[in-house]
Amino acid sequence: MYKVRLTALTFNKKLTGGFVITLLLLCVLTYSSYRAIKETESAHKWETHTHSVINEANQVVEKLTDADVHQLWYLIDKRNEDLSTYQLRIIEIHRTVFRLKSETNDNPLQKKQIDSLQYYLQQRMTEMDLLVKSAIRLPPNASISRSTLMKDGLEDKCRLWLNRIISTEEKLLISRQKASIGYGEKASEIIACSAGISIVYLILLYLLIKRTFAAKQAIRESLALSENKFHNAFEYSGIGMAIVSPEGKWIDINSHVSEMLGYSKEELLTKTFQDITHPDDLLTDLSLLKQLHNKEIEMYQMEKRYIHKEGFIVWALLTVSLIWNPDNTPNFHISQIIDITAIKKLMDEQQLKNQTLLHTSSQLNDEIRQLRDFNGIVTHNLRGPIGSIVNLTDMIMTEDSEQEKQELVEMLSTSAIALNDTLGDLMQILEVRLNGSISGEQCSLQEVLETTLNMFTSEIIRSHVEVISRFDVSEVNFPKFYLESIFHNMISNSLKYQMPEVKPIIKISSSDANGRTQIIFEDNGIGIDLDRYGNDMFKFSKVFHSGYDSKGVGLFITKNQIETYGGTIAVESKPGKGSKFIVTI
Repeated sequence: MYKVRLTALTFNKKLTGGFVITLLLLCVLTYSSYRAIKETESAHKWETHTHSVINEANQVVEKLTDADVHQLWYLIDKRNEDLSTYQLRIIEIHRTVFRLKSETNDNPLQKKQIDSLQYYLQQRMTEMDLLVKSAIRLPPNASISRSTLMKDGLEDKCRLWLNRIISTEEKLLISRQKASIGYGEKASEIIACSAGISIVYLILLYLLIKRTFAAKQAIRESLALSENKFHNAFEYSGIGMAIVSPEGKWIDINSHVSEMLGYSKEELLTKTFQDITHPDDLLTDLSLLKQLHNKEIEMYQMEKRYIHKEGFIVWALLTVSLIWNPDNTPNFHISQIIDITAIKKLMDEQQLKNQTLLHTSSQLNDEIRQLRDFNGIVTHNLRGPIGSIVNLTDMIMTEDSEQEKQELVEMLSTSAIALNDTLGDLMQILEVRLNGSISGEQCSLQEVLETTLNMFTSEIIRSHVEVISRFDVSEVNFPKFYLESIFHNMISNSLKYQMPEVKPIIKISSSDANGRTQIIFEDNGIGIDLDRYGNDMFKFSKVFHSGYDSKGVGLFITKNQIETYGGTIAVESKPGKGSKFIVTI
């Protein structure tokens, strides 16, 4: 079928090509004839123009002679009629010379000759005016001789330049007449040539059309055979086949489509594919169809759901291609539809089992991670109060003043109570860990701070630490034990990494940040070189300062605790400039 269509296109192209070539040739010959005729008209126009210039030059001669005669008669008889005629002729001479100059403005030689003519005419007019004015002043019976005021040769010079102008135009007239005749002959030759070539091409075109019609008949026979083959392949295919219009209307279907969707052929031909496509798959199908029409893709394949006549879902693997008209517009779609409902059911069951397995695996990993975190919290959070108790015990042993000992004992009691509370919380958290996940609760930031500071009483007293707090947001919803652990780690680091010879200051504040709470821990300690250690900041067992009792666990645990409940932690620090940790929860 493709070869038949290709042959048809080849003959159509030949036929069209013959028409186009003939048309172009006729256009070229017509244009050439038109140009030759226009050139003939132009040459004739210039010939007429030359005649006009010669006539006007002769009028100047005649009017100059007439003005000369009436001036002479006036000088002799002093009749007013001669004076009026003389003056009128002078005006007409000026007008005619002006027209003559404008008409020959494109000819430099003529323009120069007319300029010379005007010069001598002006002198001649001036001379004649002097004679007339002299005659007017004489008594009525007196007469004046023309030779008394006239310069010799002006009249001859005027006539000389007029003769030259006329002679130049006569030469132009001869050349333009020859050009007019030449252009006319050229136009006749082109028209005759056009007629001859057109006749030859029309004969060739007739032969081409005759051959084309003969080939068309062979193409129609081949096409009928191809259509018969396509019909058999379409109707008896082992899968669903359908022909669909560009608008989505079913044009033809085979029996597999009817069996798959539950509609008879007559019922389905009254519908569009949009009518029986699942709404969730329709936009995807239409989008791919649009790309197909825009020639962005040559075909597309997708899994889609059809709605069976009885209402249940039929999963299908759809493959769509597009057949184009000769004028490059969409003709119809060929759709291949394979029922994959049983396969999809098996895949869904397998996917459900895999998801269940992954969920169970994820829960186990979470349990392991939480137990590791819990172990780290226990180890890390008990070190502070136990260390405080040890320090207070040493201070009691070395203190001589009974009053100071009593104060230290009270502090020791407070630290012991805090340690006991911590152990109680750890037991409670462990129980929750064994029975389920930890839920958030409303926590007072001030209370959490005070509880944490009680654990570091001895360090705060010994180092004269100034703790400044300001909570614009007083409460947050977060697991209390994790929040106390975060405060403990942040304050512990600030106490541990103090700047020598500088009074330690710890600032703790909270604020609202686009609906979330930011808690900021800031100190004036030794700081961290982020350019060097920034990528390892919150990694496990990473230590950034030597000579300190640090194992690189606190920040790792803190980050995991914060991120477990959807929060983030960031740090700003420079060596010798202190550190600032921003916790967003």
